[in-house]
Amino acid sequence: MASYAQIILTHGHIDHISAVTELLEAHPAPVYLHAADAAWAFTAVNRYPPYLRVPLRPDTLRPLREGPAPDDCGLGGRVLHTPGHTPGGVCLQFEEEALLLTGDTLFQGSVGRTDLPGGDGTVLAESLRKLLALPDALRVLPGHGPDSTLDAERRRNPFLRELQEGRS
Repeated sequence: MASYAQIILTHGHIDHISAVTELLEAHPAPVYLHAADAAWAFTAVNRYPPYLRVPLRPDTLRPLREGPAPDDCGLGGRVLHTPGHTPGGVCLQFEEEALLLTGDTLFQGSVGRTDLPGGDGTVLAESLRKLLALPDALRVLPGHGPDSTLDAERRRNPFLRELQEGRS
């Protein structure tokens, strides 16, 4: 399928996949999701009635893996597997643009919940350590809320500060 678009899902929670059907109707494209989340994201496990209905599993669904980002339309970038909020959570790093799309792994001043099915605080801490190894100048664009920088989060985010101080 020749495409000028691709849909990369940072994780499988319903609030991040609910518009996939409509997006595909308007812009047919490959959809990427880590296999650990693809296993349950398009099933009844992900229901949130009566507000959001689980979309059908896209025919164009492809596995997303750590390493170079899918390059169907020339975006470049790198996929970082960052489980903890969900088993298949990912972040996308674009070095040239100094951007880090964090989905629900890291927010301004907080991190993704781990009390939902598939969440694991110990695993999330390891994923956050992976992010702490990245350059300070990266602009953090989370799945919810305002943007930040990795440097600001190192200094102000209590979860990252705790990791840096070795308390977690």
